[in-house]
Amino acid sequence: MSNESDAIVNETATDMLLQMAASAYSLPAKVAIGLAASTVMVMIIVGNILVCIAVVTERKLRHPQNWFLVSLAASDLLVGTLIMPFALAYELLGTWTFGSVWCEIWLAMDVFACTASIFNLCLIALERYRCVVNPTAYSSPTINRRQGFLIAGAYITAAAISVPPLFGWEEPHEQHGAVPVCPLHQSLGYVAFSATASFYIPLIVMVVAYICLIVATRAHLRKKKMTVCPPATPVASRQRTPLVTPKMMIKKKKTADVTNAKNVKHLKPPQMIRMQQFDAPAQQLAVSPMCAIETEDSSLQAQAQSNCIKVLQRVGTKLELQFDRNRKEECSPGQERLKILQSKERRFTLIIGLVMGAFIVCWYPFFQLYPIVVACKSCRVPDVVFKFCFWIGYCNSAANPVIYTIFNKDFRNAFLRIITCGLRNSRKQGKR
Repeated sequence: MSNESDAIVNETATDMLLQMAASAYSLPAKVAIGLAASTVMVMIIVGNILVCIAVVTERKLRHPQNWFLVSLAASDLLVGTLIMPFALAYELLGTWTFGSVWCEIWLAMDVFACTASIFNLCLIALERYRCVVNPTAYSSPTINRRQGFLIAGAYITAAAISVPPLFGWEEPHEQHGAVPVCPLHQSLGYVAFSATASFYIPLIVMVVAYICLIVATRAHLRKKKMTVCPPATPVASRQRTPLVTPKMMIKKKKTADVTNAKNVKHLKPPQMIRMQQFDAPAQQLAVSPMCAIETEDSSLQAQAQSNCIKVLQRVGTKLELQFDRNRKEECSPGQERLKILQSKERRFTLIIGLVMGAFIVCWYPFFQLYPIVVACKSCRVPDVVFKFCFWIGYCNSAANPVIYTIFNKDFRNAFLRIITCGLRNSRKQGKR
């Protein structure tokens, strides 16, 4: 009896030593990894739940396109609730303690959730292009049969890609001694199939869809720019009184006064100055009669003439500034709309760049290294590098709700209302 108990104790101690050896992280490293992964999981869960609640509760957000965001949020929630917690426990403990059956299910669920998330990104890209090309495609505010089929098709296709290992398309897992492990699939055929169907084909579809979307959007905005502020009609074709500015009169006045300075004994009051605006009636401006001086003293006459010229110059400068201001303001509403369209185009291009950049940065490293590690047994990829590429793919599920909603004012307002709802209700109850 004692021998059996000693054997059990020795076996337990051996398993503990193997488990400690399998976890290659120190305690500070485990704390840092746990905090980082937990932060990502919280971001995934909170962000995607906010998206679902906002679309369901806010009438402005019940647009047919936003139902694809709800589908994307649902697949990302699977990643944050069913996949990452077990992956984090496996990473920190260094051993799989949840049984071989759940290992197979968990691996299949991992492929399913990540593939469904990527397929939903493809659907969003395709539907955005369809909305620009055919704006009347979404006449109904509710989800229609076509959108339901597309969303269901994305999940069915993701399931078809993830379940083959459950039916034998895999290589047997190699157990390292007494420590149970749950490694990724090692079948080269299945890895190549899943990587191509889950990432590379959707990547090509998204790139083509967004390129076509940018071209179509710029063409659409270019047409709007042409109608915002049409070319102005040439001034020569307008049947209006010619514009006579005070400076032109001053030049003529100076010439006449210099040639007849000796014979001038009376300075007549300046005539009425007529200013013609584009869209305003002609206005009359009377210059003060201070220039009308009768004197035989040439010095006083010259001083009066100089004062008159200065007055006309000041008045002429003001009139010309007003004339230029009116000319600029003639198409100011159109110019404002043109600036708004240009701003929308820049923001739209920025959003597409962020979407594609986040998708490629998060998923490309893993889908590039994974087939290489499986196909090339002699290729030594550092374990830290492969694990980093593995974990950064999950970060895409945290970035999706931020990228697809933070640039939308309606989503931001809905998030604020949802987050502050409890605080406002508590304040109301406190007042009562």
